[in-house]
Amino acid sequence: MKNKTTKIGGSPIEQHIGRRLRQQRLERGLTFEDLDTLIGGRKGNIKAFEEGRRFVGPSDLYALSAALGVDVSFFFIGAGKRVYKATPLARSPEVVEGAEQLIQAYYKIQDHRLRRNVIELLKDLADEESVDDT
Repeated sequence: MKNKTTKIGGSPIEQHIGRRLRQQRLERGLTFEDLDTLIGGRKGNIKAFEEGRRFVGPSDLYALSAALGVDVSFFFIGAGKRVYKATPLARSPEVVEGAEQLIQAYYKIQDHRLRRNVIELLKDLADEESVDDT
């Protein structure tokens, strides 16, 4: 049987699933180890999933959705064609620093509805900008 570990970074869909997983894990205040235990997985699986270094199979997705209280489809929301869009600035130090600041500020917001609204606002702004660029 083939090893399920992918190269570091993984495919765009694995990266997307990893980002969605990390979002939910942090929102629920869980550590990597907490979630590994909840799904009955090996130590280090969650970190590898989040980094896109390990393939998240159907049984893992099912266990993760149950442990996090989300539908399996949650992990694919927003993937679509956007997963394959080139993001040349994604690795620049300025973008990474800005993203870290954004995430820190986001987690300081206590009201879950307000957090959801912030995300929707950012998505709308990004969509408007991508339309303007064309």
